[in-house]
Amino acid sequence: PAWWREHHHDIVRESWRAAAAAPRSARPWLVLALAFERVGRDGDAAAAYHRVTHLFPGHRIARKAIDRIRSRHGDALPEATPDDRLRNEFGLEP
Repeated sequence: PAWWREHHHDIVRESWRAAAAAPRSARPWLVLALAFERVGRDGDAAAAYHRVTHLFPGHRIARKAIDRIRSRHGDALPEATPDDRLRNEFGLEP
């Protein structure tokens, strides 16, 4: 967990950039979701996993992760941070 916290901003920025460069790829969203999940931002993690399931409805890893997050929050998914706030927080380009 300490490593993820230390590198969180860099991982988020690079994953976001990679997702913009390859919009049909699940990998950047999976890395982004994992980074959010590892630092306790379950709402943001669930939103990223949902983007993967939107691209690939049967994606097993994303579906299992969403179920895992749901189980931690009593079958409800926590709310995600809006994209514009994430951009400001991480200095991301729109």
